[in-house]
Amino acid sequence: IAVAKDKLKGEEIEFIIADAEEVKLDGTFDLIISNAVFQWFPNLDTSLSRYRELMSEGGAIIFSSFGPKTFFELGLVIKDALGPRNSSMTSHSFLGLDDIKSSLRAKFNDTYFEKRIYRRLYISLSELFDDIRYSGTRGLGVRSGGVWTKRTVNAVEESYKKRFGRIIATYEIFFCRGIK
Repeated sequence: IAVAKDKLKGEEIEFIIADAEEVKLDGTFDLIISNAVFQWFPNLDTSLSRYRELMSEGGAIIFSSFGPKTFFELGLVIKDALGPRNSSMTSHSFLGLDDIKSSLRAKFNDTYFEKRIYRRLYISLSELFDDIRYSGTRGLGVRSGGVWTKRTVNAVEESYKKRFGRIIATYEIFFCRGIK
């Protein structure tokens, strides 16, 4: 926020730090933008309704969201290494594009959607985990039934190399827009 404020000195912009699902705002907005946040909302439909009420006529909401195929390779190799009962990926519960389309189209007149798939190679599993942590997700997005030891990490990395020949991660990203 400090960097943004410094870069936008003199502009009529108010910065608010708040929970995007719970924030109480006054007035109306011409533009609401979000990057890689909505996949964490337990009820996107309710949030989109709230945002629509905050928007002026002709206002737009523009956002990106990760899809359920994000990190699918990691999910497969964790199951290989730890077994299906001991692990699951948080990203598997992210909404698919059809669900997002349905919710956005029900609330906004003019909508646009684009799906992109990005793949990134990593030198090691540790580098992938660092990248995930750096994204702000506070961890691996893995629900497992125990502590990850060096042995666990090595088993997952070996499973990765056996299944894919390298450490690779898919990022499924939806770019969406709705106009009121």
